[in-house]
Amino acid sequence: MLVARIAGRAASAYRSRAALTVRHLSDAAAKQHERALEALDAGAPPEAVVPLFEAAAAEGHAEATFFVGLAKAGLLEPDDGTVGGSPPEVDLEGAAAAYAKAAELGCAPAAFNYAHALRRGDGVPCDEKRAYDYYQQASELGDARAAFQLGLAADPLHSDVRRPGGAKDGDAAVAHYRQAMDAGHFKAAVNLGILHWEPQSLALLKMPEEDRRAIAIECWELAADAGVPEARDCLKQARDVWDVKYE
Repeated sequence: MLVARIAGRAASAYRSRAALTVRHLSDAAAKQHERALEALDAGAPPEAVVPLFEAAAAEGHAEATFFVGLAKAGLLEPDDGTVGGSPPEVDLEGAAAAYAKAAELGCAPAAFNYAHALRRGDGVPCDEKRAYDYYQQASELGDARAAFQLGLAADPLHSDVRRPGGAKDGDAAVAHYRQAMDAGHFKAAVNLGILHWEPQSLALLKMPEEDRRAIAIECWELAADAGVPEARDCLKQARDVWDVKYE
């Protein structure tokens, strides 16, 4: 079975402006946040960068608040992965509080990180039900990883992942995976392909097998081109075991 891998280190992966809803920001807060990002990417040490994010966060800047959370979790780093100076002491409670605040302000990646903290009990009491509420929020705000997690929870082929109080639902899994794939999550493309090959969805069961398998191949080829090894395995199995011809 395919499982989700949650990446934690690259802050740049969380910077998609399309994934953020920013409410009532002052120009000063926005400029302060941009200064912080520029300083971070220029290699400024955390002790110089974090106060800039904190100043913008104090003015209600959602993304800056998220970056404060990353800093408190020890995950703040520039695009090239280098970190200078002395990293701040890890404060998981502070990180969770910042993620929760940023999620409240409409920051999709913060909602995702807070959901992850709730599932793991990192700095906040473990509460899987609330975690999935935040995955839902993050997904609705456009976070591909959250949509993928919701897909896993709904996917009948992933019995080890389940949303508390929720039922397995192949149609819902297909919808979540498709949303995640469209947002660039290529492991979702692998799982979407599998659900077309081994349909667990009433809608897909009604689709001609040839059409389903063609879509599965397209999903796997997309993911294989993105370097996902499971996709190459699926394509190999389609060719060698199921004797499917594809370009």
